Amino acid sequence: MPTRLTRRATAAAAAVARRVNLVGIDYLSIDRHGDEAYPAHHTLLGNGVLILEGIDLAGVAPGRYTLVALPLRIVGADGSPVRAALIPHDAHDELARGEGEGA
Repeated sequence: MPTRLTRRATAAAAAVARRVNLVGIDYLSIDRHGDEAYPAHHTLLGNGVLILEGIDLAGVAPGRYTLVALPLRIVGADGSPVRAALIPHDAHDELARGEGEGA
């Protein structure tokens, strides 16, 4: 098994062991293109870990955020595109104090 694929399998198992709720990747799939066994998908989803594929965070400043990912409701589908948004934690604090925009 190529090293890169071993790392994916190891990373998926490590995410499950660490009780991660969600993993994200900036590529179309967390599994190798053409691998119809979908080992990382099965490891993660089978253990309740959600997968967010195609997420590009390259332009996001370091910091603490809340991720909101709203899926489309597609009957019979096992996945969906999402509308993803990051809310900086300082924005939460401002809103809680009644200081944010629109407060």
